[in-house]
Amino acid sequence: MGKHHIYEGGCLCGALRYRATKKPVGVAHCHCRNCQRHTGAAFVTSVGFTGDAFSWTKGQPALYNSSANGQRGFCSHCGSTVSFHWLDIGTDWVHAGTLDHPETVTPELHFMTKTQVSWIKLNDGLPCYPRYVPERKGSTEGDPAYTEIQKELKRNR
Repeated sequence: MGKHHIYEGGCLCGALRYRATKKPVGVAHCHCRNCQRHTGAAFVTSVGFTGDAFSWTKGQPALYNSSANGQRGFCSHCGSTVSFHWLDIGTDWVHAGTLDHPETVTPELHFMTKTQVSWIKLNDGLPCYPRYVPERKGSTEGDPAYTEIQKELKRNR
């Protein structure tokens, strides 16, 4: 049996709490305009979990349908931006800064750099993708987010 993974976090005021019970499907810096506007930051670092591994343990976020296949979650009490939910592929992405221990995850890449702000200079050595993320090398079984992103990448070529 593999190592048991528990990730917990929540909003600034504590009205929202969540828990994930499996290893993340990915940790990525997103530079898309929607993430910039949702967080008020130049980019957001998000940690993705499959829907069966993620649950809200206290409260429910207010949700905004930011696209046909996604919802953005925030706390209706303190306004903290907390999450992004890919409805069509069933993954939940939380902003790394909302984790109780954000140091337990390590970003793997930057994507949507086509829309990164000009004053951000990326020199961390991580792979950068102008749009979406290509499929990872090796097995992607059980990793629906990357499979869907690969399909989207092929459609947009």
